Parts: sequence; structure tokens; C-alpha cells
Amino acid sequence: MTTSTLPNARRTRLLVTLAIGAVAIISARAYAADYDDEITVSAPKRVKTVGRDSTTGAPIEETVVTAKVHYEPVWLTTSSGVALLNDSVLDAARKACDSADPVDEDDDRTCVRNAVESAKPQVDAAIARARSTAKN
Repeated sequence: MTTSTLPNARRTRLLVTLAIGAVAIISARAYAADYDDEITVSAPKRVKTVGRDSTTGAPIEETVVTAKVHYEPVWLTTSSGVALLNDSVLDAARKACDSADPVDEDDDRTCVRNAVESAKPQVDAAIARARSTAKN
């Protein structure tokens, strides 16, 4: 004869609670997998030959340096959270551009501006997603 330390009703409630918890964890992971909570910021870097300089004939090389900006979607439901994300994107763009060409400061401003602009659609989409989720 097998005896249990928990009465049947209590054991059933425990199993139901564990099952609900497992479903909640799986749902949260599935939701998180749908949306990567990061923005990719890209800056050009001279590595791949894309042409030749008309004056010197030297090869013009270019590739892309990327930086990831992670964020919490709940931040994007407030103006200050959006400002923090924009600041993080700007900082990542500066670092990526500095890494791409640490010598040329004039080109760096153009690089940063272009890198931030390249990330803008991702930022706007993340904000829209966070705000629509918050309304539901």
C-alpha cells in the first residue's frame, strides 16, 4: 500500500499550478522569441573594395561595423524611455564609427548621422510594438 504525504485535492492543485506555470514560461519565451529586444546600428568601415580613387587609383574599400543596442520594451512606453533608447543608439553609432575610422573626425559626424538614420526604422518599430502591447 502506497501512502502520500499530500491529500489528493492538494496534490491536484499543486499539479495544476505547476502546469499553469510551465505554460506561462513557455508563452513568455515564445513572445520574447517573436521580438528581439535590440536595435542594430551600422557604420561603414573601409575593408571591402568598392571602387578606385580617381586621383590616385588606390582601391576604395568598405564594410560594415555593427553594434547592438539592447532595451526593455516596457521602457518605450514613456517619453523618457524613448529618449534613453535614442541616446543609446547615438552612443552605439559613435562607437561603431570610431571603430570604423578612428582618425577622420569630419567623416565621423557623417558616419554617426548615417548610422543613426539606418537604425531609425528599427527604433520606430520597437516603440510602436511596445506601445501597442501596453494598450492590450
